[in-house]
Amino acid sequence: MALASASALINYLRTQYQMEPHDIKMHFTGPSTHLMIDYSTLVSLELLQACQYTNQRNAHLKYTSVLSAINHTCTTGGKKMLKMSLVQPLRDIDTIRARQKAVQELLENPDLLKSLSGIMAKVPKDHEAVCLQFATNFPSLRADKSKWISQTVGKLLRLKSLLELLPSLAQELEKAS
Repeated sequence: MALASASALINYLRTQYQMEPHDIKMHFTGPSTHLMIDYSTLVSLELLQACQYTNQRNAHLKYTSVLSAINHTCTTGGKKMLKMSLVQPLRDIDTIRARQKAVQELLENPDLLKSLSGIMAKVPKDHEAVCLQFATNFPSLRADKSKWISQTVGKLLRLKSLLELLPSLAQELEKAS
């Protein structure tokens, strides 16, 4: 991703400002908290998408990606986090152990897992988009004000339903150690 961005930047500078690649100095430092997995490794490991095989002997087998096999998330945010943990796995051993401890606690306490899953299943699918739109969506001078108001009221109602889940979520999390 960083290389594609750098390439696009170089092409832009070349066309807009007649600059050459040797005129530009770039330095890329990967994140210190996560590992970087290149595209060919992602494909080879079938982390996000299964490869298509034509094998008559095993035609009855259904091939699936690692993400599809382990995704039991209830929310879009959970799925995004799971996907990111496959694509950019953690390096920090303390964070890894803390997450393992949290998972272990949920596995040892199925009632807590069930109640948290129930609460999280009620989270609106578009909660991230709704929150982001409040930060960025302002009506333009040409915008249909009544349509914008109607959409904003709908977003407020979805945001209200999300915020109403927080007390019960906090109550359940207090039960955890």
